This record gives sequence, C-alpha cells and structure tokens, in this order.
Amino acid sequence: MVARDIEVINAKPLTTFPRLLVFALNLHDKRLFLLVIISTALGPVPINDQVKVWELAHLPEDWKAKRRRWDVQNAARVVLIGLAFLALVLSFRTLPLHG
Repeated sequence: MVARDIEVINAKPLTTFPRLLVFALNLHDKRLFLLVIISTALGPVPINDQVKVWELAHLPEDWKAKRRRWDVQNAARVVLIGLAFLALVLSFRTLPLHG
C-alpha cells in the first residue's frame, strides 16, 4: 500500500455525509427489510401454498392470473430487497472510521 491508499482508508466519510443521512439510512434499511418480510408473508407465500396442492390434471381456471399476480408481487419484493440492501451498504459507508 502506498501512503495515498492509507490516506483514503483513514478518510472520515462523515465530512461528506451529514449525520442525519446516516441516521436516515440506518432507519430505512431496517424498515425496508421489515417491509420485505411482511410483503413476502402476505404476497407470494399464500400463492405458493395454494400451488402446492394443485394437481396438473385439474388446474384452477384462474391459474394464469395467479401466476401473473405472483410474478408482480415477487418483482416488487425483489426491488424492496435491493433498496434495503443499498440503504444498508450506504449506511455502513457513511459510518465514522475509528482508529
């Protein structure tokens, strides 16, 4: 490592990010992960439970609609997971370095 790399590692990111942003990101990542858990339990999981008991010879007439609904709910869940992860990463990036 050169001296310049050590200076970058020892830089204080809170000089560029206000403390309020750190608090907001910390709060949002927790809320988003909680929202992911709730949306999973209320969205795709009940549809998965219904599909488990289906027989291929006797599919319900609205199976395509349920599949589309599952796709939409799962896509929204994946977006929430991505946003929660991004907030989590940004909250760690803005934490003060000790040492």
